[in-house]
Amino acid sequence: MLVIPGPTGAITSFTTRVEREREKREGLLKSEEERKKMEDFNKQWRAQSLLTKQTQQTIKEERERMKEQFMKEQEEK
Repeated sequence: MLVIPGPTGAITSFTTRVEREREKREGLLKSEEERKKMEDFNKQWRAQSLLTKQTQQTIKEERERMKEQFMKEQEEK
């Protein structure tokens, strides 16, 4: 309800059903956009997390290979 003061007193204006529905649709649209943004963020985060995990695993495997190679070289001496 909107109250507009004036010289003849307060004029009251109620929002119509169409306006309420439009506001509701706008709210739902905004919520949907926020949900999509969050989904996109989560996808990117999961991809980055997976990449980090794979990189760490690769580094660990490389470290193990280097260690084994070093041990073999030490045994040969």
